[in-house]
Amino acid sequence: MKFITATSAGLAAALALTGCNSPSQLTFVHMTDSQFGFYDYDLEYQRYKNAIALINSDNDKDEPVFMIMTGDMVNIPTAEHNADFIVASNELKIPYYVVPGNHDINAKAEAIELYHDSFGKDYYTFDQDDFRIIVINTSLWKYPQARTAEFDQWFEQALANAKEDGKNIIVAGHSPIFLKDVNEPEDPYYNIEPNKRMEILNLFKKYGVILYVGGHSHTRIDNEWEGIRFLHAENTSTNFDNRPYGFRMVYIKDGVVSDKFVPVNQ
Repeated sequence: MKFITATSAGLAAALALTGCNSPSQLTFVHMTDSQFGFYDYDLEYQRYKNAIALINSDNDKDEPVFMIMTGDMVNIPTAEHNADFIVASNELKIPYYVVPGNHDINAKAEAIELYHDSFGKDYYTFDQDDFRIIVINTSLWKYPQARTAEFDQWFEQALANAKEDGKNIIVAGHSPIFLKDVNEPEDPYYNIEPNKRMEILNLFKKYGVILYVGGHSHTRIDNEWEGIRFLHAENTSTNFDNRPYGFRMVYIKDGVVSDKFVPVNQ
């Protein structure tokens, strides 16, 4: 496998904020926007299966401990399409976790019900060693009509619990919190509106989040704010910035977040 590497040293400062005694190690696969049916359902399905086979082969012995898919598993959610994603993903030799994307769930009650039937909860947490991964439904932030006090309260409590438990905190969502600049105006489709954005970012900072992984943009995003890394990976459906199909291996080691691009054949 041929890899392209990007690194950041911003985690070290963030770890100091969390109160963790020392940096812990974690390796995982970050995939996003498999989005079967975006252009060609069969081709995108096969390309995703090729990615699964590549992860399973792991010729470079990266030894990821899980895969996380940060949303838009399919373009049009139906029980059959969701089942296709699950069947393909079940071929993985490592655990995988899914994040709801706007195409999977949006703000529609019937889509949320279908998502729950197929994948389970649309926001939850899981632990991996000294890390806690907080999976969120960014549609509840992106679409004002969908916002709920219940979700906001759950999110802050999840952050507080993770910090109290001494965990290194990763947040996994779909929509970018911001695209390039924390002070940028709202984009009708992509980022979170400025007031909500700063509310979220201040919570990230308060509780010592070290990394946010997402999707949605169909472009590579690599930002840093207040020592927090924001990563959006390439995908296996289409990349609007003409980057090749693929996914990212993400590493956290010795106070540094790094990631490597893994290309996937057609």
